[in-house]
Amino acid sequence: MKKLASLLICLCCLCAFALAEGEIDLDSVETLTYDLGDFTIDVSVDDYVQQSEKADNAVFFVVYPDFAGSTDFNPYYNIAWTQQDLSAVFNQMEAAELAQKQLDGPVASYNAMGVAVDNAQVTRAEYSEDLSTLTMYTVMDVDYSGMGVDLQMTLHQAQVWMDLGEAGGYIFSFTAADEPGLEAMLACMDTLQFS
Repeated sequence: MKKLASLLICLCCLCAFALAEGEIDLDSVETLTYDLGDFTIDVSVDDYVQQSEKADNAVFFVVYPDFAGSTDFNPYYNIAWTQQDLSAVFNQMEAAELAQKQLDGPVASYNAMGVAVDNAQVTRAEYSEDLSTLTMYTVMDVDYSGMGVDLQMTLHQAQVWMDLGEAGGYIFSFTAADEPGLEAMLACMDTLQFS
């Protein structure tokens, strides 16, 4: 019995040593990987992330890069999922036309909230060669004074629509105060690993 107890104690000690060797120093981690079902995405440990259940036509993942929390505007990106066959939408109209329709909606919403919008324009819209992805860039000047906020700025936005066939589609939306900030956020697309 004493031998069995000694053996169990030795095994426990070995397990503790093995676990200690596999520990991760969180101070050395630069990114976290989120599994979103159809793919994973890497996010910096300095980013603020909000995640909810995936539902049709709803945003379920929001990231505020290097979130400061103290400014009037924080750049962000989000991901929405749709059951809709995006390839069918892509085949119905040119990229520029679809991008313009997508820009008209938010402009109307901003105006309805009292946010004045000027110079709203699509700066680029294109489909991938295989018609599985739409990428669009837009820019607009916004004035939040009508909402009681002393903030006037130019918003740089991008959307990437990805059709995944039977898995539905994903819409990635990025919003920043300048083009370099927008491009920096778009780099997250390079970290996608599909299941």
